[in-house]
Amino acid sequence: MNMNHEASEKQSDSRKISDSALLKPPIFVFFLAASLVGIFATAFLSYRHILLAVEEGAISESPLCRASATINCDAVLQSSAALIFGYFPTAVVGLCGFTVLFWLSINGLLVSRLRKAAFQGIMIYLCIAISFSAYFSYLLFFKEDFLCTWCIVVHVVNSVALSFGLVVAFRNKASLARPSSATKAEELYVITVAILAAAIVMSSAQWTETSLALNKVTQRYNELRENPDVVTAIILASPSYDITIDRADPVYGSPEAPYAIVLFTDLQCPVCLSKELFLHAMVDINREFLRLVIKNFPLCTDCNKKISRNLHPYACEAASAAYAAFLLGGTDQYWNYLELIFSQQSNLKTKPWLLFASQLGLRESEFVNYMKADSPVHKKIQEDIKLGLDLGLESTPAIFFLGKKIPEDLTGLPFMIVIENLLRAQYPEKMDLNLRK
Repeated sequence: MNMNHEASEKQSDSRKISDSALLKPPIFVFFLAASLVGIFATAFLSYRHILLAVEEGAISESPLCRASATINCDAVLQSSAALIFGYFPTAVVGLCGFTVLFWLSINGLLVSRLRKAAFQGIMIYLCIAISFSAYFSYLLFFKEDFLCTWCIVVHVVNSVALSFGLVVAFRNKASLARPSSATKAEELYVITVAILAAAIVMSSAQWTETSLALNKVTQRYNELRENPDVVTAIILASPSYDITIDRADPVYGSPEAPYAIVLFTDLQCPVCLSKELFLHAMVDINREFLRLVIKNFPLCTDCNKKISRNLHPYACEAASAAYAAFLLGGTDQYWNYLELIFSQQSNLKTKPWLLFASQLGLRESEFVNYMKADSPVHKKIQEDIKLGLDLGLESTPAIFFLGKKIPEDLTGLPFMIVIENLLRAQYPEKMDLNLRK
């Protein structure tokens, strides 16, 4: 038993010697260096390929490959040879391969018992890689109009690494013929991680390209969305709505101004407040042309039964209180009351409706009656809500001008230019009209 055990240990030791004594670390240092050169070259080519795909060729020249009469890496990267099977980027496939070479070289360098398995893996990889290099070298030198210097670097690295590997294999053929000292589990681990590393590199490259493409599309969309001419064309092609405006609607600006901007608002909505202040400023400098008409669309289920959730629980009461102030004190008192509501917009849970009415000197008894469910105030709020629902509203603020719905996110100078464009489009005789901005 002891003799058999000793013999087994000697055999195991001889295997370790066969892997480590003949396949020296410098061999794997060479392969590691080759993998790093290859990774740099293919990573650069992958980067350029992704940029060219996303930007459709409109990118600045790289100092790593300046175009000349015979050299143009970008032109090669946009040729049919840049994709394998019309889908997989050749440069990225090369990057996956050199990642595998790097992993195998690291294992061979650091773990002596894995050297034979790592070397065999390296040789299998290089035999596959050289077949690709031969094919793409043929295309590069005989089919393409330009040369790619980094492509040549990749093919040279593959050729030199394979030649070096063949010399090593020839000199160590006796050692390589012996059983490996690595276990099957260790060999499986090395192979599995190599495959996973290649898959991660490929997936990362595809994710990067998709992400950059999405960012590019988003950027273009935002540019178009903020282009007043584009927005105007979209609005003109959209449906037109018949929105009734009468003396029962509170107005900011001159009631005699010919063009009405209609705002459906929620008095507990911070965005509505911001939009209303912007519209006030716009009307202030264009009083001879524009007026602002207010309609109520509270996002509160107390009075707006069709909405899905009670987003602003005090919006119905706020709308009723403001409109009661309008009926009791006219337009000026309506805007005074709105100013008080907006000053306490984040604290309306105290329901300060009567307090505000008292501060403005409104008749409190009549104000209380107007706040009741069967009052003219309630009827008006319901009319506004019904009109908003008929228009398909689901949120506020909602702005309409000349029967057209204006995009909610349009503001500032683009908003003013769009309003001006709509006026000119619907009233050709107003082509010389210029709003103050």
